[in-house]
Amino acid sequence: MKKIAFLIFCLFLLAQPAYAQNEPKEMVDLFFRGYKEDPFSAIDYIFSTNNWITKNNQEGIKNMEDRLEQLMSYIGVYSGYELVKEEKIGRSLIVYHYLVRYERQPILFKFIFYKADEQWSLYNFEFNTEIEAFIKENM
Repeated sequence: MKKIAFLIFCLFLLAQPAYAQNEPKEMVDLFFRGYKEDPFSAIDYIFSTNNWITKNNQEGIKNMEDRLEQLMSYIGVYSGYELVKEEKIGRSLIVYHYLVRYERQPILFKFIFYKADEQWSLYNFEFNTEIEAFIKENM
């Protein structure tokens, strides 16, 4: 079932304009469009923007998906997301912090994108439930 959902998600991505996958904000938008229907396919998509991660860290991606699945089992129904912070570090690094809303509590998602030459790719993705710590760091 997971493979079928991922295939459908990939077909959805192929239907998107080519330019949409080269800008970090567009990649995050595609991620969240897919996340609503299948969070794990969305995670596979965002990691697929970096060939090195995809080739060398399949176990890490699987562990992340397992942690998210466990967390989702007790935080309720997904209800949306919102950008809470954007940081540009020079011209080659962008960090997005999103509050992902669930019925019981939110999750913080952090996307870091890097551009060595012409192409943006995911440098790191992480999530946590440390809302208070995020508030202290950013207030």
